[in-house]
Amino acid sequence: MNHLRGEDHEKPLTYIKLDDIAINYLKAQGFSPDSVIEPGQSVCLRQNGNISTGGTAKNCTDEIHPKNVYYAKAAAQAMGLDIAGIDFATEDISCPIDINAGAIIEVNAAPGLRMHLHPCEGKPIEVAEDILKMMYPDNSSCSIPIVTITGTNGKTTTTRLIRHTLSIMGLNVGMTSTSGIYVGEECIQKGDATGPVSAGIILSNKAVDAAVLETARGGIVRKGLGYDLADVGVLINISDDHLGIDGINTLEELAHTKALVIEAVKPNGYAVLNADDSMTPYMLNRVKSNVIMFSRIITNSLFKKHCKNPKNIAVFVKDGFI
Repeated sequence: MNHLRGEDHEKPLTYIKLDDIAINYLKAQGFSPDSVIEPGQSVCLRQNGNISTGGTAKNCTDEIHPKNVYYAKAAAQAMGLDIAGIDFATEDISCPIDINAGAIIEVNAAPGLRMHLHPCEGKPIEVAEDILKMMYPDNSSCSIPIVTITGTNGKTTTTRLIRHTLSIMGLNVGMTSTSGIYVGEECIQKGDATGPVSAGIILSNKAVDAAVLETARGGIVRKGLGYDLADVGVLINISDDHLGIDGINTLEELAHTKALVIEAVKPNGYAVLNADDSMTPYMLNRVKSNVIMFSRIITNSLFKKHCKNPKNIAVFVKDGFI
């Protein structure tokens, strides 16, 4: 038995199965599963040679006629696909299919890569690398900016303000909040949408230029965050308004949970903290990024300490103005 063969796609080749199709094709040739063939005699089990039914693959990349390459690209474009598997039926791939009675018989939106990575004949081609480079070109951004907001009070208002600010900058903003999920000006789902599932809906929407995510304690406790790292994490405040829910009974436990939002910020991103909140000194020990601090009291000692570093960003209220 060939050690390269396995079930389905687990190995370069698939087991050849003697199923009903094979048995019926044997019968059409005058054979059965019990037939004993002559030495050197070949018997076909199927009329196709698919990899998934036990066929083998040969790398013919250098033999493909440029016109057939053009036809393959045109077929993918006609289907609106960036990545596609194009199946040709032809006696000779080095000859244009329009002059040798060949044809394109399938455009596959989820093509297999096995025959390219592990051909039975010829050199393998790292098509997965080519696909990734096409999807994520060098020096290009691979993700959209994420601003996430948590705290006890004021999360929704702050989320809406940030979303509005980004919108008037010309960005199509995706927002999650206690009132629903929004893409641009459209509410695509009403209701409390402050958990990781809602965040995933925004982050998988190709129309979104930036995500503003209200992140509640319940979603963090049950399923964590709906993203890896944010660009900006905002922690408004920690208060005892909602203690006794989700197994969180003290301010310290609540702070420990909410701190995940400012911990999960990119190293070159920003954690935005309230200098007037009693739990902020604890939060500062959890931050791994830059810090922006805001305060309504310019004489706040924590705030003054933050402002001593000329590289730090600080926001405060003076004479009724920010």
